[in-house]
Amino acid sequence: MSKQLHQRIALPLLRHVLETFNAGSMTSEQACSELGLSRSRLFAIRKEWLSAIRRGEDWMPSSSGGAHKAPWTEELKAFLRQALSTRPPASFAFAASEAVRLGLAARLDRAQVRLWAISQGLSRPKPKDRPTCHTRRWQRLNVGELWQLDATPYRWFGEGSECLPMLNMLDDASRRQVGGKVYAHENLAAYIDFLKESFERYGLPLQIYVDQASFFKSQDGRHLTRLASRLKFYGVTLVFANSPESKGKIERRHQIWQDRLPAHFARIGVPADLDKANSEIWPLIVWNSEHDLNRETGMTGMEAWDKAVRDGRNKLRPKPAEPWWEYVWSVIEPTVVGKGRRVRIGLDEVTVNAPVGSRAYLCSHTDGSRSIVKDYPKHGTYPVVLFTDRKHPKDNTDEATIVHF
Repeated sequence: MSKQLHQRIALPLLRHVLETFNAGSMTSEQACSELGLSRSRLFAIRKEWLSAIRRGEDWMPSSSGGAHKAPWTEELKAFLRQALSTRPPASFAFAASEAVRLGLAARLDRAQVRLWAISQGLSRPKPKDRPTCHTRRWQRLNVGELWQLDATPYRWFGEGSECLPMLNMLDDASRRQVGGKVYAHENLAAYIDFLKESFERYGLPLQIYVDQASFFKSQDGRHLTRLASRLKFYGVTLVFANSPESKGKIERRHQIWQDRLPAHFARIGVPADLDKANSEIWPLIVWNSEHDLNRETGMTGMEAWDKAVRDGRNKLRPKPAEPWWEYVWSVIEPTVVGKGRRVRIGLDEVTVNAPVGSRAYLCSHTDGSRSIVKDYPKHGTYPVVLFTDRKHPKDNTDEATIVHF
């Protein structure tokens, strides 16, 4: 409507229609037709009217949209034209979300963008229906009770780019995404980096829901994989999905980023490396969790998370203040002290204070530094560090013993 309701319809008629509808003598369709309103707006107005009657107050309808909304700026229109014209183009939902995130609009809905795009000749054929990935499964009540983790390979930087894996992880109860990053390869080092970063940011969950890939589950099912043993070290249990369809929440999150990221990089240009790409991706993930409503919960991921915490439904544990953290979350390879008490690290050799022929462990840290420790991580002990080139070797390892030659 081009004018407000109180400007189009006299108050006596408005009250008469509401009284008749509320008494059951008029259907909602008739009332909507009489007042020129949508069904949702009709029920909202009736609620306002009844509340005013209960309080004994005079009632006037509140603003209902339309003429009081400010016209779109040329800057907003230019942005939408660019976003919807790239190859691949941004979806209407992503274009609306980005316009708000970039401060070009205080509020914008995908339906508004869609109608504007149609008027500008920027609409496109309806995409093919994707096979459903939703199989209903119990939903956890507590934040940190269960996180869903999965990888999806995709051409994030356009059709001609390399297909790279993106690891995504979200909280099952709130739907808040707790991790999202693109890697050159899906390997143990990638998972170690990804999990360490998420745990340091949010804390440790009780369980992580994964598929039955070899990273998580051994072939015989009786032994822990190298990744599973690290999680068990800090009391995190893996739960295995029976099929990809049973991981519906994380599969839908994959679809969001497959839809949005190629369009985003088509608009801003492809970053020079993955570090820069991930620095672009993470703000989009945070924005999604803070502003995009989830249709099942009716809240954003952040709102659902905060509500659960306020209600005492939080099972997250803080990062432990114990000495093995930086070594557990590294790629650990056994090695042997050679002649001259030297240990090879790549093409280099370093001298350590350990007997020739003794076993040691080379740790490749997530920041690119390396250390050699005497023993494999074990609860109740402290790392004996034979060598390290970490800039801050005592971070989180205040009681570690560093042995110099």
